[in-house]
Amino acid sequence: MRDDAEPVRERETWHSFEFQAMNTTMEAAWFGCERDEADIRELLVNELARSERMFSRFRPDSELSRLNRSAGRLCLVSPDMLELLSMAVEYGAQTDGIFCPAILDGLLAAGYTESFERLPSSVRLSTYTGGHVPSEPLRIDAAMSSVQLFSGSRIDLGGIAKSWTAAKLAQRLKRIGISRGMINAGGDLALWGGYAANAPWIVDIQHPWTEEEDAGSVAVYDGAVATSGTRGRRWMTDRGEMHHLIDPRTMLPSRSDVVQCTVAGDNPVECEIWSKTLCILGTEEGRPLYEKRKPHCSALLFLASGESYVLESDSASRPEWRM
Repeated sequence: MRDDAEPVRERETWHSFEFQAMNTTMEAAWFGCERDEADIRELLVNELARSERMFSRFRPDSELSRLNRSAGRLCLVSPDMLELLSMAVEYGAQTDGIFCPAILDGLLAAGYTESFERLPSSVRLSTYTGGHVPSEPLRIDAAMSSVQLFSGSRIDLGGIAKSWTAAKLAQRLKRIGISRGMINAGGDLALWGGYAANAPWIVDIQHPWTEEEDAGSVAVYDGAVATSGTRGRRWMTDRGEMHHLIDPRTMLPSRSDVVQCTVAGDNPVECEIWSKTLCILGTEEGRPLYEKRKPHCSALLFLASGESYVLESDSASRPEWRM
């Protein structure tokens, strides 16, 4: 993250905070507030710990783990879990089922059995040829605050939970009077107010093949940015290299021509969903779906061929791509 305007007077009052939560690096930055910085840090840590207790698949005591163990039976859930799963179902419909949380068995079969930083240097896999997600992996009864997973289905909420948490934290900070700020939940960003009154946030886009280089940037005043790709979370197995983007049609790591996709728009969750969807579908299937659904975000896609291009769409945040 950087700023092109570099307003010296305001920069002295910026606060920033970086820490580990939800199995990734979390970052917050904000400008000006009557609340003490220590109080805001405590608020952030507590809210992220709460999200982890609800949504982590790596914690056996999390609400998500309890839900997965109850597959086939009706399970009462918290209001936040109900909200997140309802969003997941809605985005599943928008993406023709390509975004689907019921891919945990595919992740486990590919060797993603524990938090990424704890994976061994090489994972031995059992024989697995894939499968597919049921047409209706979960049912929600909003009136009863209950969810029923299809028998045998298990869900993972990693990406959507991080983007949802980023959006919620941004809302909390706005409510306590923070006029400009940024939440970075492992690459899912919520941004508001600009870096300065007349300067947007500038988000650098990592080059998909060269870690030390940026491939460009995107300027956003108020909105969100999310990046997904097949070259980040990868690990070696006895069947070759695997990654974490599971295609629900095969329950195997996706094999499209899109190696990285950055999406900028109005909503962190929508950006997260479409960055993953476009990576999984690739150009031939992803572009027509994107143009059909017209989400409130635009996307920068990097292809295995080395080419890149932008898909534009209507967005109140009006992201500006700088290549």
